[in-house]
Amino acid sequence: MRALSATECITPAIERTKRILFAPFRKGRTWKLAATAYVSVMGSFFLPVPLAILALPWVPTPDKMGRGAFTLLFLFFVLFETAFIWLFFYFGARLQFVLFDIVLFKAEFVAPVWRKYKPQAWRWIGLKAAFGTAITLIAGIPLAAWSIHAFSRLAVQPGQPPPPGFVAGFLLTTFIVMGWFSLYLLVTSLLGDFVLPSLALESTSLSDAISRSMALLKAEPAQVFYFSCLKVVLAIAGFIALEIVVFIGEIAIGIPVGIVGFVGWLSLHNLGAAGALMMTAGGVILYLGVIAALFYLIIGLQGCLITFFQCYGMYFLGGRYPLLGSLLEPPPLRQPAPAPLLPDLPPPMPLESGAL
Repeated sequence: MRALSATECITPAIERTKRILFAPFRKGRTWKLAATAYVSVMGSFFLPVPLAILALPWVPTPDKMGRGAFTLLFLFFVLFETAFIWLFFYFGARLQFVLFDIVLFKAEFVAPVWRKYKPQAWRWIGLKAAFGTAITLIAGIPLAAWSIHAFSRLAVQPGQPPPPGFVAGFLLTTFIVMGWFSLYLLVTSLLGDFVLPSLALESTSLSDAISRSMALLKAEPAQVFYFSCLKVVLAIAGFIALEIVVFIGEIAIGIPVGIVGFVGWLSLHNLGAAGALMMTAGGVILYLGVIAALFYLIIGLQGCLITFFQCYGMYFLGGRYPLLGSLLEPPPLRQPAPAPLLPDLPPPMPLESGAL
């Protein structure tokens, strides 16, 4: 497989996404694969909640509560949140290997692939957890301290107008926080594009997988930068398209539901208590039906978009990682060489009479 530019990867990524999810299209199968991709996003980043303990000395004690009781409550909350977030992070990180296998080998079942990559998954989880903790310590804590300081200066006193620059300061703080978090998400997604394939296909060590990624960055810095920027652009475009499709889907679901509800109201609103009971039951059924339809639609669409980005990263890396490239586009089978043609021989000479 030849090395593709970031732009050239778009078309084959779209085609592979269609083959994986829609060839053939079956409601249960397609949604299951898309939902797997959607849930794998939980493993994209790790939030080191225990670091919140460092902020405990600066957290004010609520009224009518002792400092000791508040400290115990705070620690309990931190431990609970840590267990909760770690569970979802672990589950999502394991599913990133499942999504990789689905895209590369067109796996149909999640459970066998879940077990297949268990050893590699722990290395991957350790890397993401260490990276998330390091980034939080390096950038998150100073950013949080600056945000607290900025908001304290912009505090609005009851009954008083907001201070000058309140809106500008609030927007600046929000922009900086969201910008940092977006950059963090981009870097973690690039780790999934360039580090995870080596772990999955060859079960390499973390140092070897990271060394390969750094070698690629040194060899083609412009292409990697272009790929990263285009990935951000495609994500924004995909999000906008997703919102448009979801809006159209909501209208398509809401119109028939509204008609059914209106017809039901016309039929039942004059029947007294029995009619009210039936309208209530019908309203609950319609509400649950709408929620289920929107859940199916939104999860499925977002899963399709996430699957595309998995394909997109694999096609970019495939031409630069021979093993991955040979699996994405297997080389054509060599045809056996044709048998050599015998030279034309002269016709046999007729026997002379009496020779026998």
